[in-house]
Amino acid sequence: MQNLSWKRWPLAAKLSATMTLLVILLVTSITLASMDREQRAFHTELQQQAELQLNTLNAAGADALYNLDAKTLQDLMRGLGQNKVVASGRFYDSAGRVVADAYSPDTRFSDTPDPFAQQLLKSETPIFQWSEDELIAGKSLKAGDQR
Repeated sequence: MQNLSWKRWPLAAKLSATMTLLVILLVTSITLASMDREQRAFHTELQQQAELQLNTLNAAGADALYNLDAKTLQDLMRGLGQNKVVASGRFYDSAGRVVADAYSPDTRFSDTPDPFAQQLLKSETPIFQWSEDELIAGKSLKAGDQR
């Protein structure tokens, strides 16, 4: 065991081991920094795409939401669901209750407000919530004098 002591190694072996360790540490740190940068860029791009989708939905559903035309809103959501454009999609009323759902039309007009919708009603800006593998995005719409 004493033959393997660091103090007994030749200088060339010490330099070689130290340089190899430094190169491994440098490559690892550069790789981790690059992955972090790519992930942040991916998140930013997804949020921009989600905001564009939200703006499109707001424009398409503004009149129907103002009139609480649930059928028109459900048709909009059904189109998103059939084409698998979104993993889930909903329109809410001014109390945060579901008016239209992309995948589950039966959830309409429930008595209990959705917690995410209540966050949206309090916010002037889009809300983005990241989980492990999905982005939940929402944006409130001013229809008449109601949000």
